[in-house]
Amino acid sequence: MSSKLKINAIYNAFYQIVLFVSPIIVAPYVSRVFGPEGIGAISFSQSIFIFFNLLGSLGSGTYGQRLIASTRNNIEDLTKSFWEIVILKVFLSITSIIIYTTFVFYSNIGYKTLLLVLIVDLSVNMFDIAWLYQGLENFKKTIINQVIIKVLAIVGIFLFVKNSEDTYVYLLCFSIPLLLGYIALWKGVSKNLVKIKIRDLKPFKHLGGLVALFLPFIAILLFSKVDKLMLGFLSDEILEVGYYEQGMKFISIALGFITSFSVVLLPTLTNYFQSKNHKELKDIILKTILRVFGLSILLFLGLFVVSSNFVPWFFGKEFIPSIAIMKILSVLMMFKGINAILGSAYLISIYQQKKYTIAIYTSVILNILLNWLLIPIYFSKGAAYTSVFSEIFLFAMLMYFSKDVINYAVLFKLVWKYILAGIFTILPLGLLANHLDPSILNTIILTISLLLMYGTILIFVFKDEVIITSFKKIVGKFY
Repeated sequence: MSSKLKINAIYNAFYQIVLFVSPIIVAPYVSRVFGPEGIGAISFSQSIFIFFNLLGSLGSGTYGQRLIASTRNNIEDLTKSFWEIVILKVFLSITSIIIYTTFVFYSNIGYKTLLLVLIVDLSVNMFDIAWLYQGLENFKKTIINQVIIKVLAIVGIFLFVKNSEDTYVYLLCFSIPLLLGYIALWKGVSKNLVKIKIRDLKPFKHLGGLVALFLPFIAILLFSKVDKLMLGFLSDEILEVGYYEQGMKFISIALGFITSFSVVLLPTLTNYFQSKNHKELKDIILKTILRVFGLSILLFLGLFVVSSNFVPWFFGKEFIPSIAIMKILSVLMMFKGINAILGSAYLISIYQQKKYTIAIYTSVILNILLNWLLIPIYFSKGAAYTSVFSEIFLFAMLMYFSKDVINYAVLFKLVWKYILAGIFTILPLGLLANHLDPSILNTIILTISLLLMYGTILIFVFKDEVIITSFKKIVGKFY
């Protein structure tokens, strides 16, 4: 690994830690200030806004990063590419602001103040040039910028959010630092560019490439956001969205960690495929699934067992209904990691993204239909059940499309020990959790007990080589 790659990896790891710590700092305070209704109103408004925000960018960040990376050895081409993407982003942002504002004023949806405040976020797209520095592999600048934005947002929340009416202030505490942070990225940008003639720029030639990236993005976004959107429309109580939002919060953090393995895996799999090294490609997929599933079961156990003790003291007693949501959604752990490996890593690496897109869109359709049926009956629980059913369906489709490298029989041979270790762990600790009062201390006790029991079963009962090897490496650092 090159020194630049190591440095970028360190900065990225630091940013992931910041992303993990931020909600831990903010969520308990915000939950108690706004309650389920306020959290639900914010979450529902954001779930509407995010689709217009995607329209305002059309995946231009990813496209721009790739374009800059491919032209960075020629400063004239790089400069031309930069200004073409900037002009196109400004055009798309203004278009999305017009459409969004028209929608807010002429629709019958409530929470207009919250929706209008989010226009600031649409304006941010015009100033966002983080993709330039990412394409130049200057991750230090963008990550430090993002960390400062996060810190300012957290400080703003504690200073200015004081009561349940301050939901719009809460949104501005994120929007304003983000806008200022992106404007700050423009400082010194001229050092990477040269002067060019405006008539030489052809920004709209990139529109086709952006649309091609937009199609899978919108499917993935629908798959992850449609539950809250439909819950807001189909449920009579906005607090149901609040229960779902808080029940999903730590699920999302854990899922982000699990699915990050696919990002690391993609370049390696692509290289193996292009060099026709199919044996190595298959081996690395199986080994990665083995490790990811072992970790996925541990995260499932943690979220399922600890939720009943954790939610009341962390979010507040008003969010006790979120316990059931977290327990249901914890099942996603067992499928999401494998789906990321087979879909966004394997199928894309072998240029079979069409199959992945088909699987995603089919799952989205199922998700919408199930939400339509279950939300009016079970409310936030119905949305949670839908998420799990849709993810399992996606898992089945991806297994079918990836049958040349893995099938259900092979998968079971890989993961049976983790499933049994999970069963032997969840039964006694589930009973213990029912007898412990909600508190920080008892949550810590449950978490440590879970780690020790799961690890002990895998090491001493099933002699799991992955766990034993990892344990030896950790111990070896101290002796």
